[in-house]
Amino acid sequence: MNKKNNFYSTHIRSETAVPKNVKDLTSYHPALDLLHARRVSPVVLMHKPAQSARYPDSLTSFAPSVRKSASPLVPFHKTAFTLAEVLITLAIIGIVAALTIPNLVMKYKEKVTVTKVQKAYSVLNSAYKMALVTDGEFSTWGFANDSEKEEDEDGNTFLTGDTTKNSKIFWDKITKNLNVVSKCMPEESGCYRPDDIYNLNGVSRQAELNKYAFITLNNGMTLVGGWVEDSTCQNKDDMCGDFGIDINGIMNPPNSVGQDIFYFAVYPDRVVPRGSSLETLLSFDKSCNRTNAVVGSSQLGYGCAAWVIEKGNLDYLHCDDLSWTGKQKCD
Repeated sequence: MNKKNNFYSTHIRSETAVPKNVKDLTSYHPALDLLHARRVSPVVLMHKPAQSARYPDSLTSFAPSVRKSASPLVPFHKTAFTLAEVLITLAIIGIVAALTIPNLVMKYKEKVTVTKVQKAYSVLNSAYKMALVTDGEFSTWGFANDSEKEEDEDGNTFLTGDTTKNSKIFWDKITKNLNVVSKCMPEESGCYRPDDIYNLNGVSRQAELNKYAFITLNNGMTLVGGWVEDSTCQNKDDMCGDFGIDINGIMNPPNSVGQDIFYFAVYPDRVVPRGSSLETLLSFDKSCNRTNAVVGSSQLGYGCAAWVIEKGNLDYLHCDDLSWTGKQKCD
């Protein structure tokens, strides 16, 4: 056996038999010449070719299972991204995030608002019905008979003195069934009142804040207002007054009716969210939909509670063509 064949015999495992009809081992794989020239053991880079008559499996079966290059003569190189490719990818991700994340956050906050309004409605309606059970019918609560709201030429309403007194009676009955943290009754001094309350088009209600009640509950919500009509409100479908609920507390912005403050109507036997499809005084179309609202009206936003509870969205903040019987979500 010549010198080259002695080298191959030494490095190939003894249990691997070389077929007798093979004269030159280099004919089985071209990488062997490279291995011989560098004096490297063939088990390091041996590539198992496709099985054929010329390359029998018996000579390549000894090669260990290692990661191989696509070519037996080209060593495997690990690929990587260039710095430019990484920076471009990060820039694309940043642009997509800037376009989508704010919208996702806004939608999430609005879903939280919907949930809080629905919960507030359930809690206040239950507290009112409990008061009717423990204190008798609404007409027996001792309200002043001449209580009413004053109204200007634009249809904006203002609280009168008797309405303020009735509000105190109303809240005294209701809050017995609620977990109250703090209470600031109408015309009471030395307690916290917000700087202002706005409606959806930015009209201020600051002039009336001294006549509002602000009652903070242990869940962080604040009861706001309200006004109560006289005791002649005895029929089931007579609206006797209303009040608001600030779902994130009156100390937190935006303090805007229709965004974080929502109003509910008081009836002799129940509480109803304002702006329902049956209401005419503060309907959704006139008191929540900004397209149909009277310019400068102080009532814009007061008819949104029913929409939030029943439709489950605040899309009226983003488009002006919604209606109870038509489009109910922005595109």
